[in-house]
Amino acid sequence: MYQLQRRIKCDEVRPSCTQCVRSKKACTGYPPPPRSARPFEEIRIAPRPVLASTQATPIGASPFQRNDVVLPPRRIRQKIIPQSVAALVPSPTAYQPTANLQLLPMEGPYFEIFRSHTVNELSGYFDNEFWSRRVLQECHSQPAIKYAVIALGALYQTLEQTPEPGIQSTSSLNPHARAVMGHWQIAVKRYSDACNALVEMNSQDKMSHTTLIMANVLLACFDSFIGDHRQAIKQIQNGLGLLERLRSQQKDQEPSKCCSTSQDDTVEDVLVTMFTRLAIQAKSYDMAFHFPQPYVIRLNSPQRATTPPDSTSTPSSSGMGSPPALEPLNLPEEFTSLLEARAACDKLNESIMRYLEELYSTVNPESKKTLPKAWRDYGLNFKHLNENWSDAYDHLFQSRHDPSVPAREQAAIASLKMLQTNCQVLYLMMFSDKELDFDNYLPQFQLIVDLAAEVVANEERRAAAQRCPDSTQCTHRDQLHSNDVADAFSGPGYSAPHIKPRFAADLGIVPPLFVVATKCRDPITRRQAIRILQSSPRREGMWDSAMISRIATWVMNLEESAVLAAEPKSGVACGNKRVPQVIPDEKRVMIQSVDFDLRNRVADIQVGSRGIRPGETDPKWSQARVSW
Repeated sequence: MYQLQRRIKCDEVRPSCTQCVRSKKACTGYPPPPRSARPFEEIRIAPRPVLASTQATPIGASPFQRNDVVLPPRRIRQKIIPQSVAALVPSPTAYQPTANLQLLPMEGPYFEIFRSHTVNELSGYFDNEFWSRRVLQECHSQPAIKYAVIALGALYQTLEQTPEPGIQSTSSLNPHARAVMGHWQIAVKRYSDACNALVEMNSQDKMSHTTLIMANVLLACFDSFIGDHRQAIKQIQNGLGLLERLRSQQKDQEPSKCCSTSQDDTVEDVLVTMFTRLAIQAKSYDMAFHFPQPYVIRLNSPQRATTPPDSTSTPSSSGMGSPPALEPLNLPEEFTSLLEARAACDKLNESIMRYLEELYSTVNPESKKTLPKAWRDYGLNFKHLNENWSDAYDHLFQSRHDPSVPAREQAAIASLKMLQTNCQVLYLMMFSDKELDFDNYLPQFQLIVDLAAEVVANEERRAAAQRCPDSTQCTHRDQLHSNDVADAFSGPGYSAPHIKPRFAADLGIVPPLFVVATKCRDPITRRQAIRILQSSPRREGMWDSAMISRIATWVMNLEESAVLAAEPKSGVACGNKRVPQVIPDEKRVMIQSVDFDLRNRVADIQVGSRGIRPGETDPKWSQARVSW
């Protein structure tokens, strides 16, 4: 007789699926996908440039699309992985793995490429001790972290060696195609090994809190890298739940804290900072595209206690509860360092998101303009904090042009100002039900575009000097459109053929440019934002510039075509067409939801009216599928 084993439907939650945990069964983990599951031509690891020989079918006519910046075919970077581990010649001052870091011969090169290259890419514009020191140290004692690091190193090498369009990459006989596929297979195999290592450690109840949260960060980065934003959100949700429990436990243990407390039970500040940024990133993504359940990020725990900051507003008197009780944010008159400014900005953004999350889950949407005094005063405080942050940051912001400031720090200063300005605009507009009110922030939108152009122009200048030292022999610009003549959109940063696609785990210039491209109705500023997104292909966490620019272009075409249909002779000359100089409020739309697939590069968009009441018919509702 055969003994049948009960089968349980898996929900793919890492490291152990929910069904196995509830039924107290041993979760066997997640095997790697079969070799035939992902044909080579379907591997899309990171954002790629629009090739000169292939262009996406435009949705609607636009003068912007005629002069679209088309990046040249990607050239293969100099091969980074050596033939053997013995061929590696590391820097004598760099971090060196000790003998107890056990690596297979094929794993050594991927660990080295992570240490020497991937760390810098993942950090974005800001040096991050989490990537450069803490993760590498944890590899010595935690197999799950080691496997995740090797997976990211192999994945980065796949991006590095994406073939040129001229190579028949779909042929299984092509040596280069087989090499890239080999990197991919190792990446997904080590990702699976990391998940299984977490399951094994969990079953033995020896996994430290630090390791689990760190693994959530690494696996979420892997998922974002390959375009699986749903799985990345699950990783972040799991980490947020663990982080909330740890904070509660540490708070309860503070009165009886003793010297025997294990270091493994302490959540390090650098790890909390890193995960907080990841959560802010995911929350910003959710707020922009309005994900359905179960992919909604909640920063506030359902059991989170709230303390009314003003005794005049209580649940019994207002029927709405009280604002969330958060730690006070004390800002200095001047920030002494860029890292201090970034930490304060992260804390401010986290507090704002917690406030808005609690507000919209508690307050009737129709009563935003008549909030109880406690909520109103609490919200007004964030406006003052944003202004105080900007004042304290001003001297650092003005110093970015100093010759002694390194190039990466200059970009960090500019991008942080972009993020803060973007946060300030979006927060103030949360209490408005008219898209027309965004016009009041045209100076802020122009500042964001100018800073983004500055960042991209400097990156392009350095990339051109490195890739084409002799400008007379450079062929990159010759591969652009021949009709790419000077127009209203030309200028520094709008044509960047030397910049290669990149992935970073941190936010940079993409989210603020998305807001400008969809909320600014000035035709010039809006097109500048879209063009910068297109000329600088990058993925910042889950924010993909190729997808964002495509969505923004469709929204722009929808609004402008509606105006021109009603008044064909209105508008101003822009390229070879006329575009409306003013878009009335009745023709403006806001994004209501975006369901997308980054790997297949399609997105289903729904737009409609701002401030419409639930149950009402929306005359502006529209939907479309776009691809890129």
